[in-house]
Amino acid sequence: MKNPGKRILVLVLCITLAAVTLPWTARKAKADTDVEASEEGNTGNDSAERDEVAGENDNENRSSAEQEAANESREAEKTEPHNEDAPVLRMYKITWKYEDGTKIDVTEVEEGSIPKHADPVMKATAEYTYEFIGWDREPAKVTGPATYTAMFRRIKNKYAVHFESNGGSAVAILTVEYGKLIERPADPEREGYTFEGWYADEDLIHTYDFEKPIVAETTVYAKWTEEKNAAPDDSGTNVIPGEIAVGTEAETTVESAPEGDGFKKYVIGGAALAALLIGVAVTVILRKRH
Repeated sequence: MKNPGKRILVLVLCITLAAVTLPWTARKAKADTDVEASEEGNTGNDSAERDEVAGENDNENRSSAEQEAANESREAEKTEPHNEDAPVLRMYKITWKYEDGTKIDVTEVEEGSIPKHADPVMKATAEYTYEFIGWDREPAKVTGPATYTAMFRRIKNKYAVHFESNGGSAVAILTVEYGKLIERPADPEREGYTFEGWYADEDLIHTYDFEKPIVAETTVYAKWTEEKNAAPDDSGTNVIPGEIAVGTEAETTVESAPEGDGFKKYVIGGAALAALLIGVAVTVILRKRH
């Protein structure tokens, strides 16, 4: 250029443009670098997380496998010998039952052992009480599943029959087997009362049936009727209604005497006086004749 001023101006512009462009280019390059580094970091983190999850899964799988192996080992210990010389021990079910087939119990017993069981109890009924006498066969060494049946002796129940005499003479208690009849006891005695019979209830409403079998403890009750006392005779003579007898030689009859104790006493007194006078007169006459 012929003009040095233009050359200087162009140079200044170039320097200014370079000063503006170079920092922006550097910042752009740095930003791109940071983005790439960030992406690479994220990729590394994801990979680490995946590796961690995979490790945990492997641990879980190994734990499950180890647990399963431990369970198999324990099961093997129950059924497999610890060494080649030890025998294999097996367990067998032993059933214990009543005669009617009802189960009492089921136990597991080791092979070669002799099973045992406590004596069972059978509930009593109104008719029988049951006594255990043993099993249907002697328990033997276990070689497999087995069943044992309980055997019982039946004992017929007996019941007491009480006689409540209700003030009368005592009557002994009777003991009777279930289903049997009782004999009627001798009638009790009670002074001033008449025995009316035995009754099944305390209120003396239903008479007791001696033809009814005894099936439980029983009480029967005596019934009484009070006797009516007759009026005492203190005169020493027989008095008939409507007549009064005095001695053996004279009799006075009173007919249709009015009712009333006072009037009766008056008639009796008058009759006695008349009889006495007649007796005296007869005695005097007889003396005069002699």
